[in-house]
Amino acid sequence: MKEAAERLKAEIVFSSSIGDRYAGFTEMALLPAAIAGLDVKILCDGAKEFYYLYKKDNLAWKAASVLYQLEQKGYVDVFMPFYAHNLFPMSTVIVQLCHESFGKNGKGQTYFAHEAPESQHHTNQRFFGGQKNICGFFTTVETFLHPTVNVFPTAVHSVQIKGHALFDINKIPLEKAMDFEAQGTMEDARISGIPVVHLSVAGFKADEIGQLLAFWQLFAVYSSVLRNVNPFDQPQVENSKNISFDSGWRIKGYCNEQK
Repeated sequence: MKEAAERLKAEIVFSSSIGDRYAGFTEMALLPAAIAGLDVKILCDGAKEFYYLYKKDNLAWKAASVLYQLEQKGYVDVFMPFYAHNLFPMSTVIVQLCHESFGKNGKGQTYFAHEAPESQHHTNQRFFGGQKNICGFFTTVETFLHPTVNVFPTAVHSVQIKGHALFDINKIPLEKAMDFEAQGTMEDARISGIPVVHLSVAGFKADEIGQLLAFWQLFAVYSSVLRNVNPFDQPQVENSKNISFDSGWRIKGYCNEQK
């Protein structure tokens, strides 16, 4: 890529040698974040603040330890509903951190994320009614990026839903409604005997996002250590890439021969 960029006379920003899934606080991620308008200094300050917590209340270690123990008991699938539309895109890097870091040597769980409460209309069926090898990792947000209040026209206030009038939920903040959805599903899981971990995020400020990313990076490292695997390599990923690359060259050679 460097050679191609030089030939194209593109401006080059050199990054550290940290692997891509752990590169959230390197130039590779901070440059586009800054271009998008995010205060990267505050983002990194939030991460540092979370790193310092490991001496006091190491939430990442606690969560990694709980999930590891659940895996030993046969809970090999982890359902991750995100009760926040703006936070859900982070699920891609979270899944990558988990799968590439400690899904090795026949160990590690499958993490699959869905945006909630929409997921309650399909994946809750698997969560509650499928095989009993699944636990939950719920993520909620205390303060929404764009606070919204449910307001119903006066004419429908008396409409009944499950024995209650719409007036009863008139002017309830959306974050409260989302919290009710999450609490209802987690309580159902408790009643059903399904283990659940709950991570509550304060909001969407840069330092809070930095803390969240730091949490998941540490979670992936701790989870790898617990399983006695290297958190920084991805041998099967590299193997598939090499096979794909070689296959591409063989196809290219075959096509040239046909010409």
